[in-house]
This record gives sequence, structure tokens and C-alpha cells, in this order.
Amino acid sequence: MKRFQQFLVLSIVTMSVLTIAIPTLAASGNDQPRARSYGPDYFYGEAYGYAFEWSQEVWRIVQSDLERRVDIDKSHRFTQAVLRQQYGTPDAQAIPMENAVAAAIHAIAAEGLITKAVLEADYTVNALYLIGTSQPKWKISFTKMFQGEEYAFDLFHAEVNAYTGEVRNIGRFEPGENYYEPYVLYEVLVLVDKEMPEQPELPSNG
Repeated sequence: MKRFQQFLVLSIVTMSVLTIAIPTLAASGNDQPRARSYGPDYFYGEAYGYAFEWSQEVWRIVQSDLERRVDIDKSHRFTQAVLRQQYGTPDAQAIPMENAVAAAIHAIAAEGLITKAVLEADYTVNALYLIGTSQPKWKISFTKMFQGEEYAFDLFHAEVNAYTGEVRNIGRFEPGENYYEPYVLYEVLVLVDKEMPEQPELPSNG
């Protein structure tokens, strides 16, 4: 529980501190094929680490960078989701981040997927204050990395109404899903999928 509380304090501090340089997609040499094979999220990951480590300030900087750059495929789902997501600052009506985290833990544990004790002891928490079409929400995620296995992790996430404390859209990351979805409001992802042009079907090998 002590480590859990320490990370909450660290999350608040890092919301206003960031000095890492943004990578460029205008690579050369052996990096060129990789620029065509991976989306922009890959390169931001190289600069900032795993998404569950990104503070809200990191997401804002990534969003600002995506807005100004011309060397990135703006039709990529990651790009569209980040560009459409609004990031806010808790006002006087908003419940504290710690309360939102506690509500998310209670709701996730109530689903029977994991116990409250394990979430608090073994998972790293990330909290973002996001603006939707109605009231703002805390987007809370809990992540556990598996030792010795890169990109192998378990992740739960939920959205907590910042004014009422109601918890909705509880989810658990599954292999094959987009890792950035736990850090964007569900309504934003629905809008992106609705407005994005349909991707052409790949030709079969048969």
C-alpha cells in the first residue's frame, strides 16, 4: 500500500514536469523501413517509455506534437484518438484523484476479476483527467509488468465521473488490442471508429 501511495504522489508531480525530446519520423538508413512498418505511437514510446508511465503532461505534449507535424500519417487510429481527446485540469467540483482511484479499485474488484488487495499491492496506477461530451472523467488504469518479458503485462482500466464518482466502462487489456485505448475516453474511440474511413481488405493468399 505504501508503494501505491507513493506513486500517486509521483503522478501529481509529473503532471507538470517533462523535458524529454520528441523523436522524429524523418529517419534515414536502416530506420526508414521501421517508419513505414510502425505507427507514430511506436516512436513516442521510444521517447517516453510505456504508455502506463505517461503523465497527463506527456499526453498533452504528444498531442501538441501530432498537431504540428507533417511527417506523420494523421489517419492512424492512435493519432486520431489523441488529437480528439481533450485534457483538463480538475476544478473545485471534481473529486480528488485518490478518490477516483479508490472508486475504480472497488468497481474492478466487484467484477470478480481481481482482488482489491492485489491491485493495490502489485499494480502501478495511472490517472488522467479527461474531458468528454458531458462531465469530465478520471481515466484510471492499473498495470503489472511481467519480469523478463518485454511488452508482457496485465492491465485493468475504468472511467470515473469526476463529479459524481460513478464508475463506467471497466475493461481489461487483451492481447491484440491497441495499448493506448486505456488512456482515451471510450466515447472518443467510438467517434474515431465511426468517422475513420474503412480500411481496404488485404488480398488473400489463396
